Order: sequence, then C-alpha cells, then structure tokens
Amino acid sequence: MDSSILIAIISASASILVASFTFYFTKRHQTKSVWKKEKLEHYRKLLVSLSDLAVDGKDKEKANQEFSEYSNTICLVASQDVIHRLMVLHDAIKLSREARL
Repeated sequence: MDSSILIAIISASASILVASFTFYFTKRHQTKSVWKKEKLEHYRKLLVSLSDLAVDGKDKEKANQEFSEYSNTICLVASQDVIHRLMVLHDAIKLSREARL
C-alpha cells in the first residue's frame, strides 16, 4: 500500500476519533450542567417552603403542603446525608406541631 494512502487513512480516522470524543465530552458537560440547574431549583424551592413555615402571616396549611412536596422531590435528587438531615428536620417539625396541638 502506498504510504500517502496510509497517511490519509490515519488522518481521517484520527479526525473522526477526535470529533467523536469532542462530541461525547461536550454532551456530557451539558447534561451535568442541566442536572445541576435542576437540582439547584429543587433546593431553592425547598428553602422557600421552609421560609414560609417560619414566617408569621403565611398560610401554614399551604406551607406545610409545599414543604412536604418539596421534601419528597429533594429525596429524589439529594445525597443520603442531605436526606437523613431532612428527615431529622421533618421529625422535629412534626413533634413541634404535635406539641402545639
């Protein structure tokens, strides 16, 4: 085989390989970025619901429902440590509410 043909084949293969790796890593980065944005939005909603529970004058029933909903959502995306701490907080809120009744 002629050396110029071999060089052309190697160059074309290398170009395809580099393009494939570039596409893969770009797509991976985009996916991680979207996941982080979604996760941040879930945490933001949870903190807003916690804030609503603490503020006087807010509808407590609605605030409790939102906290419950966003707590469940966070359990889908959070680490085990965050879930454990959230459940401890949930139990504390539950005990506090029962003590007031």
